[in-house]
Amino acid sequence: MGLKMPQNADSGAYTPTETNSNLVLGTKKTAKPGESGASENKQGVKSGVKQTPGLEYRKRFMTTKLPYKLPTICRCKSGEWFIQFYYEYPDQPGKYKPFKVKDGINRIHDPMQKEKAAQRLAKDIRYWLEVLDYNPFEQERDIIKQVAEASGWALLDACSRFREFCDGQNYALRTIRTYSNYIGDFEKWLGESGRGAALARDFTEHDLSKFLRDTGFKWSARTFNNYSKFLGGFFARCWKLEKAISRGVVYAFDMDNVDLKITKSQRNKPYTPVLANRIKAELRKGDSNLRDYIEWIYLSLMRPAEIRALRVQDIDEQSRHIRIIGKTGDRLIPISDQLLALIRRRVSGANPGWYVFGQAGRTCANRMSVDYFLNKYRGLLNDLNISDDYGPYSWKSTAICDMINAGFTDKEIMVLSGHKTQKAFEIYKRDLVIDNSHLMKGSVIEF
Repeated sequence: MGLKMPQNADSGAYTPTETNSNLVLGTKKTAKPGESGASENKQGVKSGVKQTPGLEYRKRFMTTKLPYKLPTICRCKSGEWFIQFYYEYPDQPGKYKPFKVKDGINRIHDPMQKEKAAQRLAKDIRYWLEVLDYNPFEQERDIIKQVAEASGWALLDACSRFREFCDGQNYALRTIRTYSNYIGDFEKWLGESGRGAALARDFTEHDLSKFLRDTGFKWSARTFNNYSKFLGGFFARCWKLEKAISRGVVYAFDMDNVDLKITKSQRNKPYTPVLANRIKAELRKGDSNLRDYIEWIYLSLMRPAEIRALRVQDIDEQSRHIRIIGKTGDRLIPISDQLLALIRRRVSGANPGWYVFGQAGRTCANRMSVDYFLNKYRGLLNDLNISDDYGPYSWKSTAICDMINAGFTDKEIMVLSGHKTQKAFEIYKRDLVIDNSHLMKGSVIEF
């Protein structure tokens, strides 16, 4: 597509401006000749263009017909903004088709930043229409990609393109869900901080530190590092994708300059029988929802995130199993008699679409927050002067110990716990070594 620069009035060609474009939505009213606001003087100057009377004026200006109407910003009361321009149908002279471009501006929540992003997008679209003779009916690529070649990808636009890339890679559902969570947190921060319209190629390690500091002040070192590594891969991928369109583009972000935190192995220590009984007694006196939640972890070996996502419809009492899509993929959890009694106590007559443990720990339609039961359980441990090394998830470790003592094999336990390989299960058991030698528990040697 050859470049065709617009000429000025002295060269005899019509130069479109915002005041002479036939815009409909989001434009200011332009005063007509003779009305208040129309600039007109005795020398025949109107709206900043020197007038040529009669036939000569019509020849110079009126014979030039543009196939488009310049872009305008449409600010709907609903908050949905877009840039709209019109282009003439190739086979229907005089009839124009409207085109709308959003390019992620609605994900920017700060009003001033949103206005700047909209103005910049409108300016870019106008550049492609006036200077580069962009024709949406002839181009193979859409206007957003054309604009990206000229100015570079905005951060929110890069997020959208990364999602599109992931959708076409046949990733596992769990991987897609994880990436979506990371991107969602990043997009939220971009909108709140007003950085969504900034160029992705200019994002630096300092910007990453600010994102991690603003968003993850309560994160563990492991989660902090996971987000850092993901965004490192994110910008590496976006650079490859944008470079395929705009050769020579260079990204500033360098993962080698990111300092990761030192992580310690997080251990959910199993409870001793004495300690477990103390906690059970306290649970019976307190919140029944918290008691049911802890008991559910112990009987099902489900992870807290899996329990938060569990709906009534995922439980099949007739076949005696629970179907979940967890950290290790889709799996069935067998329902024991004890777990069945707990299920009937919680979900009897409940709506199939409700969460088993929903908002405030109740069985309801709204999802429970991540920290709800964790905070309540920490309060209970503090009352009992129990170490922070223990948590709700420690009941899974406790259940595995009890099952080993009861004579269950590793493979039988792995069906319930969701571990796919013996190696993974052995790593999980490294703090659960139990010697069942009865000889050593009897009378052996004296001191």
